[in-house]
Amino acid sequence: MKRLLPFVIAIFLIQQTSAQFRFDNKLYQTIFWDDLCKTLSQQKDYLLLDVRSPGEFADSSTMASMNIGHLKGAINIDVRQLPDSLDKLEPYKNKTIYVYCSHSQRSRRASKLLSEKGFKNVVNINGGMTVLNLQKNSNIPCIQSVYQSNVSYALVSPAEMRSILVKDKNVVILDVRKDSSYKSIASIELINAYGRFRNSVNIPFENLSSSLSQVPQNKKIIVVDDFGNESAKAAILLSEKGYKNISVLFNGLDEWASTDPAELSGKDQFIERKAAYGLITPEEFSKMTAQKDLLVLDVRADSDYHNIAKNYWRNIGNVKQAVNIPYTLLSDKMDQIEQYKNKPVVVYAFSTSPESFSSAKLLTDKGFTKVYVLMGGIFNIRWRAGNIKDHAYLNDLVTNIPADNL
Repeated sequence: MKRLLPFVIAIFLIQQTSAQFRFDNKLYQTIFWDDLCKTLSQQKDYLLLDVRSPGEFADSSTMASMNIGHLKGAINIDVRQLPDSLDKLEPYKNKTIYVYCSHSQRSRRASKLLSEKGFKNVVNINGGMTVLNLQKNSNIPCIQSVYQSNVSYALVSPAEMRSILVKDKNVVILDVRKDSSYKSIASIELINAYGRFRNSVNIPFENLSSSLSQVPQNKKIIVVDDFGNESAKAAILLSEKGYKNISVLFNGLDEWASTDPAELSGKDQFIERKAAYGLITPEEFSKMTAQKDLLVLDVRADSDYHNIAKNYWRNIGNVKQAVNIPYTLLSDKMDQIEQYKNKPVVVYAFSTSPESFSSAKLLTDKGFTKVYVLMGGIFNIRWRAGNIKDHAYLNDLVTNIPADNL
């Protein structure tokens, strides 16, 4: 369970702070990072409002993977305290307020609240600090100048890591996962799916403090794990022990696997994987949908697929043309999809959910030869459509979304 903690936290955030995209550019405005840079250069009197927890804002959260920096000059009001803190924002009632969080879930909730309370110019920053960290070393002009972090290490995006690996052959990739995860023999198939970086060194986090002699101090070190939590803790430990040139792969191997190959040239060349199934991104899946013999397999519970789950936030529609066979029933219903044994099969669930990976493993064990897991599931399709510029086309992949969750 500990290994899946970041996944559990992410679901908790979705559950507690879900704010639908249906209010975007209606009740409040939205803006992408490159457009924000242009706008800020032309404005003087505005407010940057960070609605994450105080710990996240200060980079002191106990969930280390949530310590991802903040915007210079921003004020912090936790979205949970926002209804009782509106007086602090009164001077900006008729001025522009740019709202952000980690993933643009909480910020959308905050933007909706402010707009309903009479604030006239509320703008949600799409993708929040997550997209900023993925793009901060791109050609977007202002990101580096507005970014501020209190952590003792650098966060590098998959694209940055690739660039480092190509240019610096002496970089040390330190994998701090458990030995079973590193070797892809963990009891949780999701963890096995990621594989490992070629030529990486495995020192489990719990052994790191007693194994520092194996970590050179005179080389650049990039720390990796599954989701970015233990790697951040490892980077802190190394910093405290005097290591200077430390980076952490932002959101770990999960982010690497979730990055569009168009943004990460040759991504598979850097990874060793044992899994017989592939991992694809929403962008790759969009291109696959033109194939006539494609099976899209939804392995969520029947209630999720039909939008009648008790947790309303799970009712977000389904991928077009998907066939629903819950993971719990898949083993007994193989005969229903036998004709796809040598045809492409894309498996998805709500998000980066364990059942999609377990389903893919089951299918390949049963002789299916072209199985892929859709990284981030249906939630990631919708998130990327709403938060990554020029990705609105991904919305066309999803249908039957209830009005309350549009």
